Amino acid sequence: ETIDTNKWYSWCTSAMHLLKLAFGQSAIYFAQFEKVFNSGSGYSKKTEALGGIFSAAKADYAGGFAVGMEASIAGEIFADFVALAKEALGQKQKDVAAVLACDQDGLKVPSTGKEIRRAGDLLLVSG
Repeated sequence: ETIDTNKWYSWCTSAMHLLKLAFGQSAIYFAQFEKVFNSGSGYSKKTEALGGIFSAAKADYAGGFAVGMEASIAGEIFADFVALAKEALGQKQKDVAAVLACDQDGLKVPSTGKEIRRAGDLLLVSG
């Protein structure tokens, strides 16, 4: 196999970095990519497999099926609102608890213009 190792490692490094940024280090895409990259297979098999993994990640990201950083942060914020509302209710401050509980229905993300809202147990990103 004759390949330009500089270009190959450059592409692999960029792809791993993008997967880590977009999905996180614990995501299946990153884990599979890293596993194949570190395997003993030849460049030809690795290139095929890594391209497939990256294409699948790209398709899921483009289709909106990936939960990004903003949804994770929103989940933490919603959990904080619920905890604060329960605490306020426990202190007999029902008005404060009601406001906190209502505020968790929708959260604007100013830098993106997107809205993150709760639908049952799901977090939906729109905009």
